Amino acid sequence: MRKRIGLVLVLVGFSVLTTVLLVYIWPSPDSGWEYYTEPCIFSALEEVNVNNITYSLETYMWRDFMPISPPDGKPLIVIIRIHALGVEDFPLSTKIERLWLIDELNIISTLPTEEYSVNGNTLEMVFRNGPKWGPGIFVDVIVKLNDIDFGFCIKAVNQTIHRTD
Repeated sequence: MRKRIGLVLVLVGFSVLTTVLLVYIWPSPDSGWEYYTEPCIFSALEEVNVNNITYSLETYMWRDFMPISPPDGKPLIVIIRIHALGVEDFPLSTKIERLWLIDELNIISTLPTEEYSVNGNTLEMVFRNGPKWGPGIFVDVIVKLNDIDFGFCIKAVNQTIHRTD
């Protein structure tokens, strides 16, 4: 009888733990964010020169805690700006392949969105429904770009996750 009660408690505990992981920690499948890495994220530079064009990354991130938001705030929104110095217009052959956010313990990634614009030599893209990290923490942001010939990663380090109230 005691063995059966112990087994039931273990199964209940496992079920509760699995539910907590899936509901509160693991990103929602429809959010577009996932845990995924590639070697280039560990060797990314803050500036990369390709065909006499120097690429750099600028970011702004925030979570919304306005009164109409849920008590724990809305998911992270990330805006990136990729500057292509040395040309007047951003090269049409250069595409965003993936974005990563890295905090002290986590790496999370997403694919490019359709929410982007090009203004001169700058490409801006918005990523929504990110993780509920921060606000007030610092993360590294890494973007993988693909040109006709090859891919490369650029990064912006110690980027603040801001808060709107």
